[in-house]
Amino acid sequence: MPRREWGDLMSACILDNASKVEQESLAHTLALRELNKPTFDSFKECVDCGVEIPLARRQFAKGITRCVDCQEIIEIKRGKH
Repeated sequence: MPRREWGDLMSACILDNASKVEQESLAHTLALRELNKPTFDSFKECVDCGVEIPLARRQFAKGITRCVDCQEIIEIKRGKH
């Protein structure tokens, strides 16, 4: 096999392996995210300020514990905003 074809074959193998590693990493990350999802019903009142959490927000996802304002404050402090 000519040197160039051999190099192309090696490059393809390396890229294929990198793709498999990336897919496995993504699958692992998604599995962890699924495990960490809250399974409890959302709270009726914010744990930080005591304001009632609107029904639409509580129904959006399980595990809502803060009103929108308090959640934004938490995310800003964590640098997610």
